[in-house]
Amino acid sequence: MTIDNRLHKFLIIIFALAMAVPAIAIYGEDPVISQNFELDLELANPEEDIDCIVIMKNVTRDKSGDEALSIPERINLYRRLAFESQEPLIRELRNELGTEIKIGEQFWVKNSFRLTGKPRTIKRIARKKDIKKISRNGGIRMFDGSPVQLSGPPPAGIPANILQVASQSCWDVGVNGRNIIIGHTDTGVDYDHPALSNSFSGYWFDAINGEPRPYDDHGHGTHTIGTVLGGDGNGSFPYDIGVAPEAKWVGVKVMNQDGKGTYEECLKGLQFLAELKAEVDIKIVLGSWSVDNRKEDLFYDISKTFLSLDMLPIFAVGNSGPTVGTAEVPANYPTVLAVGAVDQNNQVASFSSRGPAPDLEAWNISEFWLDTAWQFTKPDMSAPGVAVLSSTLDDSYALWNGSSMAAPHVAGAAALLISHDRSLSPRDVYDLLAIGAGNNFMPDNEVGWGVINIWDSLLLLDPSLRGKSEPQPGNKKSATVIRARAEAGKGSLGSLGSSGNIRFALPATNEISIGIYDLAGRLVKTLPGGTYTSGVHSIYWNGYDNSGRRSNAGVYFVRLSGVDMNLTGKLVLMH
Repeated sequence: MTIDNRLHKFLIIIFALAMAVPAIAIYGEDPVISQNFELDLELANPEEDIDCIVIMKNVTRDKSGDEALSIPERINLYRRLAFESQEPLIRELRNELGTEIKIGEQFWVKNSFRLTGKPRTIKRIARKKDIKKISRNGGIRMFDGSPVQLSGPPPAGIPANILQVASQSCWDVGVNGRNIIIGHTDTGVDYDHPALSNSFSGYWFDAINGEPRPYDDHGHGTHTIGTVLGGDGNGSFPYDIGVAPEAKWVGVKVMNQDGKGTYEECLKGLQFLAELKAEVDIKIVLGSWSVDNRKEDLFYDISKTFLSLDMLPIFAVGNSGPTVGTAEVPANYPTVLAVGAVDQNNQVASFSSRGPAPDLEAWNISEFWLDTAWQFTKPDMSAPGVAVLSSTLDDSYALWNGSSMAAPHVAGAAALLISHDRSLSPRDVYDLLAIGAGNNFMPDNEVGWGVINIWDSLLLLDPSLRGKSEPQPGNKKSATVIRARAEAGKGSLGSLGSSGNIRFALPATNEISIGIYDLAGRLVKTLPGGTYTSGVHSIYWNGYDNSGRRSNAGVYFVRLSGVDMNLTGKLVLMH
């Protein structure tokens, strides 16, 4: 499978990150201090030293050659341009202000650096023309929730939440996430836990305390990574708590024992993952945390950087539901796959945060959207987040509620799909999971596209696996990838895999028309209609539109219309 044409374009464009044009800094007219930080400065003691993040303006350069660059070359380019853009300003600030300021960590994953100074000094610096924004060095936090210790060992076997997303069907055909590497950003990991003993990649970064070996002084991180890959699937280990049991994790501790961290600590951890991509093929970045402002765009460029480096960012949507507009940052970005929580009956959990996302600049840059039908809808999809059994400290297990518990299911699901086809792009994975979810014909602000069903997504990727595994207990869906809204006796619409075959069944002879539509409702292709007899039929779409142009890979609708019959189903086109 080749990378989506749009993603090629995306890779060319990507370095419209927050990179600045190297220039001599001069004073301008408009301050760029963020609104929340401006209030902080007004309330602060005039002699107090304040930490902030200085963000550089966008770079202007020729991006036409980016597509041809390897991942390490791209990383080197991004790093060089960021630091070159920062150097004149930092030099000038030191010469001009001396000991009035302190320059801290410099970042390229988001073209920015930490600065400490008094309120009046920061206000003066904010008028430099080559600065885009100055933000407070705010906080990140894990989502509320606490583990419930079990009175004894958990029941052996596969927990209900793992069956609910149809993981075992994938294991039965040998799809188990083998050697797919996941960047895990959390409170750390107890890597000696028996359920995790064979999954550590060997790479670890502690942005909080600088410890050289993995640890978890809270338990949240150990629980989330357990749901991604704990246990051994169909092997002999008794507790198969993980979706992708042969995947590996890179650990990044960005939160302390209270489940809190700073922007700077988080930037350090995320930059570590981006740097490591030059030598380790990290495919997924998982986070079950948020920042202290739902309109904060500081991390937006980082999500674009991850996508440009072929890493899919997957984040929990938050636990502030059922109020609308509570989807958290960075999950509410269109460049991040946000995961909501459902219960054992696939009903949205009351605590799961809802969309829509805010209608602001960073949420409107269409070149980078994971979903071409983006309408500020969050979450993107959902997974079990109620009474999820996973690993925790002291070699034990616990049940936990939260969207923090839902997001790891989707990270594991992505690992399973990529392990079956390593050429999948982040956009490919998103589309496969969205269509496999299949609950909704368009996403909503409660569960997104629906609850993931990994087996259905895998069948969409490889239809030849159909019939090689029976649906497992707890998998309440059939293995049919596309579902139609049709009354009993009015016909049914089957599936479209990578082969391009659309299957449908009619209860009686009917005169039908067949159309392919994009997610905006525009007609893309009219397929041969006419009189079709009762029974099962198959018709082929080669992926070209009515003008003879190749359609972009992604999600489409197929609509069958006839006498007393209207069937609509979703499909994914892959090249």
